[in-house]
Amino acid sequence: MSLKAAKEALLRKHYTEAIDLLLRYSQGVDRQSQKYVQAQMWLVSAYKRTGRADKAIAICEGLRDHPDPQLQDWLGRSLETLQQMLAAPPSEPEVVRNEDVAAVTPSDTNRYRKGYVSLPLLEKYFYIYWALFALTLLLYLGLIFGLWLLPIALFVEVLTLGWIQVAAWGAGITSGLLFFMSPWIIDITQRIYHRTQWLTLVDFDEYNPEAVSVIETFCDRTIRTSLALD
Repeated sequence: MSLKAAKEALLRKHYTEAIDLLLRYSQGVDRQSQKYVQAQMWLVSAYKRTGRADKAIAICEGLRDHPDPQLQDWLGRSLETLQQMLAAPPSEPEVVRNEDVAAVTPSDTNRYRKGYVSLPLLEKYFYIYWALFALTLLLYLGLIFGLWLLPIALFVEVLTLGWIQVAAWGAGITSGLLFFMSPWIIDITQRIYHRTQWLTLVDFDEYNPEAVSVIETFCDRTIRTSLALD
């Protein structure tokens, strides 16, 4: 991990990648060294570019005790700018009205403000849905039961009630395990057959840095809102 890679990320305007590199670099450097101070200054710049004035201010406050007078002057100017950014009201994106679409689709300004909205389902389709669900569940359990019963029937001459109960318990346990393991099974299947892979914000920043900025801002506001409610 080097400052050079972080500087290159800043020059390419890949601020999320630069923040990740600088945070990891700062963990292994002496806090009194010049390289640490440089990393913190670039962190302030990267946070400022992504609209994270609160985090930039926190870094500036952490450097208040540094004896370098030039750094103190820089901190004073930066804190003034960052405080103005933090106090400024959030700008609302301009919405362009498409008259052609508006003429076809009537607009209802409150249609997205209703809580617990569910799509209506016709009564006849409702019963069909539950019938298909029950049929699918029975077929699945029957398949698992058959997979347990088949090897028992191959090695046992007389299929007694006790063996049938063993197969039933085995089918139930297997179904429960598959149910709780289904997220991992789906993830492995997607990765092997469809080459689906997880992307971090650092990886995504190379393709769409604007989207990364929106995601970070949304997550930060959501966390602060939940903490305020707590």
